[in-house]
Amino acid sequence: MSLQHRSHRPTQQELPARDTQLAPLRVLHLTEAMGGGVQTALSAYVDATRELEHHIVFRARDFDTQSDPNFESARPVTGSLRDLSAALRDSLSILKPHVLHAHSSWAGFVARTRPSRTPVVYTPHCFAFRRRDLSPTARRSFWHVEKMLASRTSVLVAASPQEAALARALGHSHIIVAPHRAPSLRIPGSTTGRRSRVVLGTMGRVMPQKGVAWFCSLVDRIVRNKLPVDFKWIGSGDARLEAKLRDRGVIVTGWLTQPRALEELGLLDLYIHSAAWEVGIPYAILEAIASEVPILARAIQELVQSPLRPWTVDLERLSELLPMILADPSHLKALAFRQQPLLLRYTLAAQRSALLRAYATAISHHKVDQ
Repeated sequence: MSLQHRSHRPTQQELPARDTQLAPLRVLHLTEAMGGGVQTALSAYVDATRELEHHIVFRARDFDTQSDPNFESARPVTGSLRDLSAALRDSLSILKPHVLHAHSSWAGFVARTRPSRTPVVYTPHCFAFRRRDLSPTARRSFWHVEKMLASRTSVLVAASPQEAALARALGHSHIIVAPHRAPSLRIPGSTTGRRSRVVLGTMGRVMPQKGVAWFCSLVDRIVRNKLPVDFKWIGSGDARLEAKLRDRGVIVTGWLTQPRALEELGLLDLYIHSAAWEVGIPYAILEAIASEVPILARAIQELVQSPLRPWTVDLERLSELLPMILADPSHLKALAFRQQPLLLRYTLAAQRSALLRAYATAISHHKVDQ
């Protein structure tokens, strides 16, 4: 999805003081993980509520891409969570936002463990205690921290009904589901049927959550069966995991701008979603469907319990299906066609309505609590 770029982004010090009677609602976003799915979600949120005034404080990482140019101001932070908290304190003082919207677990921790008169909206983008790469002890610790901080959250914005159910179990009082959505603009489709070899791939940060080991196992099976398939991973991340992919002949593109990543996505013949856990149907799947690229997804609980269920498969079943699916390009086209109606469930209008309701609820309940 391509967004309009601003010709100039002022520093926070250059911004005029907020006129509470006339100015649009001012939202300050905070994230410790700017890049990947969090950045995609943030860009979508800003695009869905363009009449609001959006600002962001984010922790910069070596492998993160630039913040979205549609933010009125952006403050990158290097260093520790303490540095992020200090930058947040300064930005709250300068901007005096109506709402502080924290994205991901660490930003949620920073936003809710410091004194502030600003209502906090929190979007976990998958609770940390759902991570399968953590020990049971670490996951329990994250659960208890989230439960403790629930009372300091004005509104929790969940990305799926499953995440909303977890939020209720934690004790959150105000929960609104803002589903992921399909891209606003149509993305060019793949060139299925024009090549002698099929290009199978996925998209996202190269990390344990994305199921790199599972994807490598799939590649090994396809190679053993001598199927005419090339492999691509759109993204970058952990160097050791990238090496495992490249050792198997997988092309790893490295980090790309969103338009370039979507262009690469549209050139795939089959999208395989290999993630080990999710918050719900992720943006990458919706972007693939919008590109008319057929998708098959690893049968994890979050996707089996979603409208994507008919196209979830385990590794054994996928290995059995692929020779038949790849034998005739019409199978891929038919699969892509049957998945198009999913886009009607994940719309800009639904996401926009949920976000505006979340901000209004946070402000109104914060005033009552005061």
